[in-house]
Amino acid sequence: MRVLAFRKRLYNNMFQEDTDGSLYEDMRKDWQRLKERSREEGRFDASWAKYLGNNGNLYYQALEKYAAVAAEDSNVEWWVGRKNNFSSGNAEVLQKVKENASNKNIAQMLSAVQNVSKDTAFKKLYHFNDDMFSEANKSGKPVMVILGTTVTTEEDFKDYAKMVIEYYGDSYEYYYKGHPGTPTISFPSKQADLDELGITDIDSAIPAELILFFFPEISMCGYSSSTFLSVESDEMACGIFNMTKEDGLNEKSFDGSMFDYFASRTSSEDPVYGTLCKPEGQSYLLEFNDTKQFDIAIYHAAEGAFTYYKNVAESGCEWSDQVMRNAVVADIAPQDYNGQRIKPEVTVTLGGEELRKGIDYSVSYGSNVLPGQGSVTVKGRGDYAAYGSTKKYFVINKVENPLQVICKDTVYGEDIEPEVINPSLGNLTYEYKKKNAEDSEYTASVPKEPGDYTLRVTSGATVCYKSAEAVVDFTIVKALPSICVVPEAGKIVEGQSLSESQIKHGSADVEGIFSWKQPEIKPSVSDSGKTKYLVLFTPVDTEHYEILEIGIVVTVDPVYSPTPTPGEPDEMNKPAPSESQKPSVPPTGTIQPSVPTVSPSAAPAPAALKQGQKVTVGKNKYVAKAVSGKVTLTYAGTTNKKSKTVSIPAKVTYQGTTYPVTEIASKALANNKYVKNVTISAAVTKIGAKAFYKCKELKKVVIKGKKISAVDKNAFKGISKKAKFKLPAAKAKDYKKKIKKAGFTVK
Repeated sequence: MRVLAFRKRLYNNMFQEDTDGSLYEDMRKDWQRLKERSREEGRFDASWAKYLGNNGNLYYQALEKYAAVAAEDSNVEWWVGRKNNFSSGNAEVLQKVKENASNKNIAQMLSAVQNVSKDTAFKKLYHFNDDMFSEANKSGKPVMVILGTTVTTEEDFKDYAKMVIEYYGDSYEYYYKGHPGTPTISFPSKQADLDELGITDIDSAIPAELILFFFPEISMCGYSSSTFLSVESDEMACGIFNMTKEDGLNEKSFDGSMFDYFASRTSSEDPVYGTLCKPEGQSYLLEFNDTKQFDIAIYHAAEGAFTYYKNVAESGCEWSDQVMRNAVVADIAPQDYNGQRIKPEVTVTLGGEELRKGIDYSVSYGSNVLPGQGSVTVKGRGDYAAYGSTKKYFVINKVENPLQVICKDTVYGEDIEPEVINPSLGNLTYEYKKKNAEDSEYTASVPKEPGDYTLRVTSGATVCYKSAEAVVDFTIVKALPSICVVPEAGKIVEGQSLSESQIKHGSADVEGIFSWKQPEIKPSVSDSGKTKYLVLFTPVDTEHYEILEIGIVVTVDPVYSPTPTPGEPDEMNKPAPSESQKPSVPPTGTIQPSVPTVSPSAAPAPAALKQGQKVTVGKNKYVAKAVSGKVTLTYAGTTNKKSKTVSIPAKVTYQGTTYPVTEIASKALANNKYVKNVTISAAVTKIGAKAFYKCKELKKVVIKGKKISAVDKNAFKGISKKAKFKLPAAKAKDYKKKIKKAGFTVK
């Protein structure tokens, strides 16, 4: 159990008169009684408490006065912002209380939460909204939070809020943060006031310290609060309401010297400032910590205007309004960010008279480069040199983000690579949909199937640019199969069509069949071995792969005619016999003499590949490996070095003989600048050293087999850091270890 308490003022008020410690002891006894009764009845009722808190609607509020005595329990911690501010009428009690209390710094505690990556869960716990200052993000203006207290004790809130807006002008977006005990939603009149003033309400349930931690650049002013202890710098603490400078500098719950001003009520009856006030309407006194140019200002609420004064008396008070801050610098129109320092011209009047630049005043500028608040400082010169200076603020707007996106058409199986062009990018979001589909169909899923698509890229707002959106159309086209082995055509004789020529021995990197494109063609002998005829390779998977055309030659033999015997007439030139000379038809059943058939001699079988012999099949290069009479091939690279996709097949046919491809050679694709996708067949058992070394564009590797026994040193070292591996589930753990030793960690 922990009791969280930062209300040192509550403690001091309780025990200031407890000189003999009797109140402390009575509260301690009552605390024990409350615990015992709660255990017995299994519940808690605020009416049981003898020392009921100021807000009795919740148990932790009802018991807040018991924090000091509860801290004596071993299972209770009392967290306070500062325990050196405690006071008591009894020294012994005070010492005990300080020992039991624990100093806690909200910012440090939140940093600890953030360091262990729990800040998202912590924000969710408090319903924290990262977009609470979205209006300021859109306008590029800084945030000014007016810190309230309980609604019923916010004296003169509307006057103070108007005073702040008049003081800082249009250079801020204004927000209100109320007390958790009196949420704005429960007070319609408060919400109406905020709407009238143009002030955005922040959920009062969110601790102000939490807001300050996650938005450390915001500025704050408002009623007295220990929240000011959590500001990161003095610049964040601007002003405090309902408090004089004397009281503020003596306040122990915060450092009063960090504020720009202290604001409090005053009137024409005030002995020091009365003559400066208007007889009608409420006046407010602003007392400044920095008194180099002026000491005070009087805000006339009815007029919504300030008059600034300098005390020119050596002793006592003599107020002079001869200060440049009373000069009127005409409003400066909002300026657009352009990457350079912005220096707008100004017009200055004092007492109704226009002052002359370079004679009566000089101008200097703030940094005025980045969007947000820009400034111009006007300093008196000549007759106005003693008047000091004044500052005018203006807005520097964010500009449209010149977001552009290019997405080239891509091929099935290859990665989509959009290129975003922008001088200053915010957080980018990529979304895809089918071309011409409704915008509601956009999704973060990257399309893989062939088709027409639209890509939408959204850039979040940056310091200088507004959020932006760009769209581009692109197409994923079907992939072209890669022919591993060019097929051969079976012999035909003149007069036969291509349909009678068998296509054999061909293979590709995907499954499919070869067929003649024009099977009805009848090649002549003169075309034999020279003319190429179109063959279609039709993939089984036609949804993802195109039908491919290649040309191959056909051997055409002449029609066989027997050579005539010497002395016998040439049958082709012999005159046709007369009807009387024609032989008679033999009777049915007569056996005719057979004609001998002449067969061409068979071609000799090609010799088997030898150890170390290099061959090229299709676009792939191989080296033969002969062991105990068995020949296998080792993949050694590609002839097309600009190919983005490489498939290492399970087998290859060369000169009519099929060989398995079982290894990938060392440095097979080392330093290849183009390959992006590699597929390794199930027949491969070994990947050589530096096989894919420094293939910086390699982003996808598919390993189909379960028989890889070795992945040698640096085989995958230097490939793309974004590379993804698709591994057989049964071997994933083993392969990941092997690949890690080879230079790449598979996620």
